[in-house]
Amino acid sequence: MKKSFSLILASLLLAVSFASCGDTADISSAPDTQSTVSGTTVSDEASEQVSEEEKFRIERQDFQGKEFIVYSTDDTDNFMSEIMPNDLSAGNTEFMTENVNLAIIERNRRVEEHLGITIKEMFVKSGRFNGPAMQEIRNNAMGNTLGVHLVALSVYDTGALTVQNTFVDLNSLDNFDSSASWWDKQFNDEVTVNNKLYFTQGALGIYGMNATSVVFFNKNAAREYGLPDLYSLVKDGEWTFDKIYELVKQYGNEDLDQNGKIDYRDRAGYVGQNDDSWNFFYGSGERIVDDNNGTLSLTMNTPRANDVIDSMNKMFRDRDNYVCANDYFGVSGTPLDLTAKMFIDGRALFFSDNLLFVHKFAAMEDDFGILPVPKYNKEQEKYMSLINCWSGNAFAIPAVLADDEVNFASLCLQTMAYYSVDTVKKEYIERTLKYQKTKDEESVDMLNLILDGRGVDLGFVYNVGSHGNTNNSTSLPWLLHTLMTGTGTLASSYEAREGAAQADLDDVAAFYKD
Repeated sequence: MKKSFSLILASLLLAVSFASCGDTADISSAPDTQSTVSGTTVSDEASEQVSEEEKFRIERQDFQGKEFIVYSTDDTDNFMSEIMPNDLSAGNTEFMTENVNLAIIERNRRVEEHLGITIKEMFVKSGRFNGPAMQEIRNNAMGNTLGVHLVALSVYDTGALTVQNTFVDLNSLDNFDSSASWWDKQFNDEVTVNNKLYFTQGALGIYGMNATSVVFFNKNAAREYGLPDLYSLVKDGEWTFDKIYELVKQYGNEDLDQNGKIDYRDRAGYVGQNDDSWNFFYGSGERIVDDNNGTLSLTMNTPRANDVIDSMNKMFRDRDNYVCANDYFGVSGTPLDLTAKMFIDGRALFFSDNLLFVHKFAAMEDDFGILPVPKYNKEQEKYMSLINCWSGNAFAIPAVLADDEVNFASLCLQTMAYYSVDTVKKEYIERTLKYQKTKDEESVDMLNLILDGRGVDLGFVYNVGSHGNTNNSTSLPWLLHTLMTGTGTLASSYEAREGAAQADLDDVAAFYKD
């Protein structure tokens, strides 16, 4: 570790070190209050959703009120914190319901009592990808002046900063257990290379849960058009690319404005966007980058990957039955609102986006359900849901901290995740279900299945081929966007981008080498 800095210096830095971000940092701490969630007091006992066999190894300690400071960012003035309770007096309960907010208070109370600490958050408004906050973290890390214990940034930014030696390898810490149930195992496994884990996601991550890809369906339309029980299809392993396209065509389309084409003003089976190509590709089990015992390699141009892309693009290119929001940027700066209205109005069978979008359907007259992204075929073992690297956060500990501060940060992070299981995560699921008119056990099962299968592809995290910036013309992830429109073939387009992608991957691999 680099040399330690004093607590006095850290306190001063909180006021001034991030001034160049262009926005004043807002530092908040938890209110001194007891809370109730779902009408009953949450107990101080170990999480009910953590198995009895799985012991929490961090003993109660007393750091005498020492501040645990979390640095977080977002690109909106309507920032809702996943770390601290939020002011919901204005009725802004779309992202954060009152019960989730109370769960944050309860989670923080438990953590503060368990360790004798005070949780605080430093918020800076910044872009989600290579914005001022990322630049400031990089500069302060290089200058050994970063006065925070934990950062919560977009997955894009945490990935980029990782390969610049900004964060601690969590797997090197004695009190950090990445396999514990309060962490997202699939996510951790997929971003671990050579047994090194520099950022993580788990039960404390509301942004990460919100960024999970899903498929919404109209229950009324499913019944009206005689569709099979979609929940049963999922449970029986038959929810596949071919099956969803079959159901989309069964639902059909209708040119309501009679302009000779199907668009956002009409009725169609599936409403989506270009990111569906990422979600389906990841959901198939294919990866742009694969880790084989510490060796990173490009795996997008394999026979199975070619078959997957051909299969998913059958529906994506059928613009009579698939309406893509990206086609309407010339009509609106927020075309997803146009296409979402199709689903809200009962003019679409399926709509795909991230879980955050569920609040848009609060006033929807028809009932709706939530399904995982389909598998490629029945032989595929499990369903997998991509965490969007733009909107999803990950958590990392700065490497500039002295050893004792790293240990302190790790204790706090692990304890915070543990106590989030039956507070924040539990209430998050309830928050998601509250927008559905029918709240049945199958809906709960679907959400648990989706959240348990969340992860990322290192190819997306590092946007291989982009040379570490927003240059998407050469990146492999954006090639999937291009291919879904029918432009080019995988073989020819991949060959043109392979060199840039391999160069980027070589740089990433060099960082993870022993």
